[in-house]
Amino acid sequence: MRTKKTIILPKHKLILEEMGQNIKLARKRRKLLTTQISERADVSRSTLFLIEQGDEGVSIGNYFNVLRVLGLEMDFLKLASDDIFGRKLQDLELLTEPEYTQNSLKIYSNSIRSKILLSLKRGGYSIDSEVYNILGCEYSEFIKHLNNNEYNFKVNDQDIDLDHIIPISEGDSKEKIKQLNHYTNLQLLPSIYNRTIKRVNKWDAEHFRIWFNTFE
Repeated sequence: MRTKKTIILPKHKLILEEMGQNIKLARKRRKLLTTQISERADVSRSTLFLIEQGDEGVSIGNYFNVLRVLGLEMDFLKLASDDIFGRKLQDLELLTEPEYTQNSLKIYSNSIRSKILLSLKRGGYSIDSEVYNILGCEYSEFIKHLNNNEYNFKVNDQDIDLDHIIPISEGDSKEKIKQLNHYTNLQLLPSIYNRTIKRVNKWDAEHFRIWFNTFE
């Protein structure tokens, strides 16, 4: 079975040729003959000649054995070890992606909130609308859900906010933000509580009950 010939572009061939010259110089610095290297590396003199020419057809194992004889086998560990270009790409992603993602998610979240609030102000939305798809229920069911609370809060009451039980800030993707805007995660809360206490604390129904009774 014929093996496929390795094709190297001329500009890349120059790199291999320089590597071959480096191997040849390393041998000469040690004052070693080609017969000595070929014998110790278990390669033929013709193969050694090709290695010192940087021939792409010689197996990497033969290159390694010659470097081993020269005491340079650890040079193999330097291959691709200092991946400067790869690190630059990675660093660029680390510096830009989180900021871009955070900003885009914030815009997406604000857009959804605005559409829901506008629907409440207008007094409805259709079942083929984006708001219906996000909330997951018809308008009448949504209003019933919000108004069905033990404190008698009503939609559009003064100083009453539409609140996310699990904060929307926990959404780390558009899909998660959409899930957090499902009607079951929405409730009505007094603005003063929602924008001060709950803003920095997780929702605690018992804590709110105590606060509400004390506030009243």
